[in-house]
Amino acid sequence: MAGAGRVHDPSGPEPGLASDLRSLLSQAWAEDRRGVLTASVLLVLAGVLSLAAMGSTALLVQALASAQQIDLAAATSLRGLPVWALLVVFVLAGIAQAAVTRASSVLSVHVQLGLTDTLRSQAYAAVLAASWEHVLQARRSEVLATLTAGASRCGVALQLSMQLAVTLVLMLSTAAVAVIAAPAVAAVALVAVAGYSWIAFRHTVRPAHQLGQELSRRTMTMMGEMTDALGSLRLVRAHDAAEGWTARLLTAFDSLRASQLALVRRQALIAFASSAGLVGAALALVLVAVATGVPGPTVVVLVVLLARLSVSARSAVQVSGQLAQCLPAVHDLRALTERARAAREPRGQAPTERPRASAPPYVRLRDVAYGHPGGGGVQQISLEIPAGQLTVLTGPSGAGKSTTADLLLGLLVPQRGAIEVDGATLGTEDLVWWRSRLAFVPQEPSLLPGTLRDNLTWSAGRPVDDEECWSALAQVRGDFARGLDAGLDTRLGDAGVRLSGGERQRVALAAALLRRPQLLVLDEATSALDDETESAVVAAVRALSPSVTVLAIAHRRSLIEAADHVVEIRGGRVVHTDAVPGSAP
Repeated sequence: MAGAGRVHDPSGPEPGLASDLRSLLSQAWAEDRRGVLTASVLLVLAGVLSLAAMGSTALLVQALASAQQIDLAAATSLRGLPVWALLVVFVLAGIAQAAVTRASSVLSVHVQLGLTDTLRSQAYAAVLAASWEHVLQARRSEVLATLTAGASRCGVALQLSMQLAVTLVLMLSTAAVAVIAAPAVAAVALVAVAGYSWIAFRHTVRPAHQLGQELSRRTMTMMGEMTDALGSLRLVRAHDAAEGWTARLLTAFDSLRASQLALVRRQALIAFASSAGLVGAALALVLVAVATGVPGPTVVVLVVLLARLSVSARSAVQVSGQLAQCLPAVHDLRALTERARAAREPRGQAPTERPRASAPPYVRLRDVAYGHPGGGGVQQISLEIPAGQLTVLTGPSGAGKSTTADLLLGLLVPQRGAIEVDGATLGTEDLVWWRSRLAFVPQEPSLLPGTLRDNLTWSAGRPVDDEECWSALAQVRGDFARGLDAGLDTRLGDAGVRLSGGERQRVALAAALLRRPQLLVLDEATSALDDETESAVVAAVRALSPSVTVLAIAHRRSLIEAADHVVEIRGGRVVHTDAVPGSAP
């Protein structure tokens, strides 16, 4: 491929309560506008119904408190409506509010789950489409933590934001009824509640947001340590090092728990102070009402409304703290997605649409150079990979062999020089067409936790029947598969744990053959095989000639001796070539 400039990862959006909440809500609106709009309407309707229920309650209290005996037919101060009519309004408003609340809850969960799936799938797709250089620099455990726990916390944040909206609507409804009942006295009470809410928000929300940021960091750290330990479980057990790994996790747990307890203590102190303050406010309200000549029934109504308002205020503060704690996950997921999108693999403006060639490719690298950010790579690599033949790259570890393979696979873009296929320069617009012609087998194949059939066919790009699967296995000496308990339907376990290293390599080789490649790239793909099996697999690879071009990275003599073309690389340069005369077209 022709040289191209690198795309550097941006630092990502700045974290912040307002920006994270705005991003969350805008994403929810874009994902399910109808659902968010309907949920908002239901919230307003719930507030109206709450107002109707509280208003009818206040009028009932006034009517019943001033009456010598209960008379359902007695007229009230509301345009002479009888008491029984207010009771009907109270009951119907309560039932309707419960129904609306239920519908709102179900809808909010639906919107929440949809948002979680969308955010997770967007980030996942962005990571899969990112350049190989970006993937190499990212820590897999952090990506997993963000895609799993982080995405779930984003969904919880949306649910909490809706819950907070409901609480605020109820507070406004309660305040409106209080003002209608006694404007002057209620205004004093509302100022007190507003002051409490402001102080509580300041001392709860920001510390909760800071804890949420720490929670994200700690979660990524713990995921990293657990992933590393599980990935090296055989070594951990062999060295009896489980205690040390557990101690590292417990240290991280202890630190996070201390921060969580500090926040809980702060919230508990605020709740205690607010309860005491609201009791004093209620007493002051009663004294002010008595001094200003407010009727007794109205005082009772105000006290009930103030109590309800104070409960809603405490709930709003608590939900706000929980929301603030979850919001950093929105930033983390958004930053992951934006970094991956900025590092998207270049595909050219107009991807090539041409039929797959009928003959195996002849590939040439002309003065290709690529340097990894952390060091290493290749310098002015020039080599030929003859069509329909077996070319082997050899050399010490770190010489640049795997980088060369990644360049041929289109995972890396040359910084200088070019890759030619059948005499034409391979550009980024050719990636889809080019990859349809090749197959790759790494030294350590990653198998799916599904069945043997799943692992053989998932990358074939076409329907594959059982006969083809068995034939491909036979080509690579995969006779062991016949002895599996369920044959092709045998579940291989996590990363193919039921198979040995050599068996996993043979499954990967068979899967590569099922792609019917014209270029087969093998990166130490026979390293885990015994000598007899390797000889049979090498013979199978040789039998692919002349219909398949094969490039193999190898250190073992059997594959090198079977090659048509051997290229030795040291220090990122070709130092020796055993060329086959007349192999180039």
